[in-house]
Amino acid sequence: MEEKKDCCILPNKPKEPLPEDCCGSGCSYCVYDVYQIELKKWEFECKRLLSGGKPSAEKQLLSQLDFKTFLLIGIYPSARSINIYRFAIPDSSRINIKPGQHLMMKGFNSEDKDARVCLTEKDDSPKFELNYITRPYTVLNTEEDHFDVMIKLYNNGQMSKYIRKLKVGEEVLWRGPFGDFCHNPSYFGNVTRTLLAFCAGTGIAPLYGISKSIVSDEDDETRIRILWANHSWDDMPLKGEMKELTSYWNLSCKLFFSGGLSSVPVGAKTFYELNDGRVNFDAVKMELDSLVDTEIQVLLCGTKSFEGDMMDYLNTLGVRNSSYHKFT
Repeated sequence: MEEKKDCCILPNKPKEPLPEDCCGSGCSYCVYDVYQIELKKWEFECKRLLSGGKPSAEKQLLSQLDFKTFLLIGIYPSARSINIYRFAIPDSSRINIKPGQHLMMKGFNSEDKDARVCLTEKDDSPKFELNYITRPYTVLNTEEDHFDVMIKLYNNGQMSKYIRKLKVGEEVLWRGPFGDFCHNPSYFGNVTRTLLAFCAGTGIAPLYGISKSIVSDEDDETRIRILWANHSWDDMPLKGEMKELTSYWNLSCKLFFSGGLSSVPVGAKTFYELNDGRVNFDAVKMELDSLVDTEIQVLLCGTKSFEGDMMDYLNTLGVRNSSYHKFT
């Protein structure tokens, strides 16, 4: 029920999160922080309406606080244990997601979504655990009628168990978007900028969206250089999508395969530079040395160990923390 005062219809006050709504992972966008931001927005909007302002006609389908349901309309294999999941956007609605941003998915440990899972400690004392889990997933792209996310499934992952059971036609809960990366285009007359990206596996997801938006802007002269680590060619997602992006003059990609190059097709070297091994200190130094005359912004996305190695290399090479951006 919406609040009323002097015949003015006010929006509902944001609901304060429950303790169990916080995952305890130290997220940069903790649900409590989001609540404080949304509370201030609500207070500002109420004051605006009470002073004679008109209600906003725009319908936002997503919320950073409340989970909203979206219909799963497609599941498409992308690589070994990696799928693209497509969700419908209802007519007359829109979602405002910037390239590189992510959403939080809510999954459940059992079909009874209101249940709590009972675990047993070593001393046989009962321990109750919440029935749901949340995980962040980057939005690859958005169209008028759908959006796509890429998800890797793990053998023993709690969320993976839930996602494996999902079928086309089922509803899934999402909230967001989150992520504060902002790209400043290099237009004529501006300083030409290079985005130097280091990613591993599905860490390509935010970089794909950002790269696609840049190459789609004919006036943006930003150059994009991606160093992408995978175990093997079969484990590498978005093969067709990234191949298409490499056809643009301002994007190049170097692939690193820790499991060797034996499964890489011969034609791959037409679109990519290939390296047998990992992204090591020498590889990072070589890239930085080749870009000494341009303004650089470094982007990182991968496992914690991968990002930790990259940050160590960058710090050793004199790249300050403020010069690079880490994605969730």
